[in-house]
Amino acid sequence: MHQAYSEFMQEYEELGHLNQINEDTSSIEERYYLPHHVIFKSSSSTTSTRIVFNGSCRSSNGLSLNDTLLVGRTIQQDLYSIVLRFRTYQIAFTADIAKMYRQVRIHEDNRKLQQILWIRSVDEPLRTYELSTVMYGTASAPYLATRLQQLAEDESKDFSLAPPTLTNNFYVDDALCGANTIEDAPRLEQELMKLLGRGGFHLRKFCASHPSILEAVPPDCREMDVPIELDSNEGIKTLGLLWHPLSDQFLISKGTCAQRLREPENSPVSKRIISSIVATIFDPLGLISPVVVVVYKIFLQQLLLHKLDWDEQLPSELLNQWMDMYLHLSQVNEIADDRLVLAKGQPTEIQLHGFCDSCKKAYGARLYLRSVTQQGEVTTKLLCSKSKVAPVKKITLPRLELCGALLLSQLIQKTVPALNFKIDRILL
Repeated sequence: MHQAYSEFMQEYEELGHLNQINEDTSSIEERYYLPHHVIFKSSSSTTSTRIVFNGSCRSSNGLSLNDTLLVGRTIQQDLYSIVLRFRTYQIAFTADIAKMYRQVRIHEDNRKLQQILWIRSVDEPLRTYELSTVMYGTASAPYLATRLQQLAEDESKDFSLAPPTLTNNFYVDDALCGANTIEDAPRLEQELMKLLGRGGFHLRKFCASHPSILEAVPPDCREMDVPIELDSNEGIKTLGLLWHPLSDQFLISKGTCAQRLREPENSPVSKRIISSIVATIFDPLGLISPVVVVVYKIFLQQLLLHKLDWDEQLPSELLNQWMDMYLHLSQVNEIADDRLVLAKGQPTEIQLHGFCDSCKKAYGARLYLRSVTQQGEVTTKLLCSKSKVAPVKKITLPRLELCGALLLSQLIQKTVPALNFKIDRILL
């Protein structure tokens, strides 16, 4: 860990993001020292080690740096809308921005509030450094970094495809983009790299559903961990989702849903353990909501009704029920869903079909896209869904049916504006 920590700090300094200063202890100038620690992300192919700075640590006057910073408004669109649009492109590709936060410089007058202490080894003196760029751990960092969207306004006259993509298809440093023709996709890639380059941002880790469009991307800017076998059950992780580019499918893997599982026989099965397992299931579009999320949430509701403490062992009846559910959890590894929800080519008609239903324990809503090509071929795919467990307080089935209808209405209101094409008909 010490070696990884030192290498990260050394890179920080070599890139000019970290500058050693001669601290004047007699100065009464306002300053702030940031505690820092290391985190490891084994799933990352580029930054497995990252140093995080704690801007929430209170200083000698009782205030932290984050207490004095404005957070800034949300600039980028929400994750749901971005992932939803990603499913509508005929040709899709992903990428991310290298060291995005650290490409934004902080004004020299404010760097005194970004000081750290660091010692390379016990044989060297303790040194004081100033961070010259935006860093992880401060309240304003997400806003300052995502302000790269200003490039879309400033440089829009020189680009036709990249500005709207930069505005609508980036979530922090991740890009989920696409085009509807094999000719437009490479053009969009090139424009994005040039547009972001004007602001000092480097786009890398490109991955695409069609291998040929990566030919225009330099080899060192491509994702190196792309699975080459169509039957591989591993994919590219983007915004928490697993995407297999060659088969162009979203995968629900055991690593995503049960990465932090603890074996029941090795530790007491408590409400805390089960809650942590359910929390690992990341499904923003509700693609597996009916078969996984609702089932586990209903079980959590049962635990709530039994008024168990967080670390209390489950009663034998509930334990047997949980063990059966736990053993079947591995079956989610067999679930895959097509990314593209439209018919291949240029559909002449697109319909949105909505369904809702309820039972005594839960209610939900689902949306399907039905698209028709010029040749009359019809494609119908699940677009998204949302489910909720019924309230603990018993209510009538007709009222639950109305809850399902309300949920469907809310789902449509959120989904239709996020799509990048016109819906010819909405059928409920």
